[in-house]
Amino acid sequence: MIALMGVNNGKNGGWVTPYGGRERVFSTNPIAAAVPASKHPAFMMDFATTVVAAGKLELSPDKDMKIPEGWAIDAQGRPATTSRAYIEGGAMLPFGAHKGYALLLLVELLAGALTGAGVAQEPTGSPSEGAGGNATFIIVLDIPHFTDVEQFYADVDGLFDRLKRVKPAAGFKEVIIPGEPEAAARVKKAGEGITVPGPIWEQIKAIATEGKVSLDDIEGESK
Repeated sequence: MIALMGVNNGKNGGWVTPYGGRERVFSTNPIAAAVPASKHPAFMMDFATTVVAAGKLELSPDKDMKIPEGWAIDAQGRPATTSRAYIEGGAMLPFGAHKGYALLLLVELLAGALTGAGVAQEPTGSPSEGAGGNATFIIVLDIPHFTDVEQFYADVDGLFDRLKRVKPAAGFKEVIIPGEPEAAARVKKAGEGITVPGPIWEQIKAIATEGKVSLDDIEGESK
């Protein structure tokens, strides 16, 4: 099957300004899709419709560290030069200017309005039916209802083979299929385990202790 998905934050809105604005309205409204292949890893994409994921700014250990221009704006609508400038009343920006904004708005309408979970800062101020919070819109396409499955896989793998034969540009080793690095990392981590930074592991342990959850089954050490 093929999956297409979008997620908004219900009526709560978030941290992203519309193109041409300077006020927080939307969440990062991620958009995702997955398409199976046969001899290649599946095509998988999952990204925020903002220039950068919110965690890159909000969870940065040094809030005064310089950030690239174009990631966010400050409270006055000027380019934010640090995470702090964004956090203190600023807003994140859609990627690709008006194009990213259009995709962000599409996700908002599908995940928020169509599902009934609510849209960001609803103009009327009246609640929509539904639980609100993160709302998800999913389309699942059953491949045999559209085409012959074997032919589908032949087309997908054939296209991926073609992409792998493309000569790489300067600074690149090869053309990567979206989802390929994650598939390789999954195999590697399954054998080697996952390294968790010490401070993050301490936070995990604190939350586990508060929730009375045992971590005894987790082997290894943090670094």
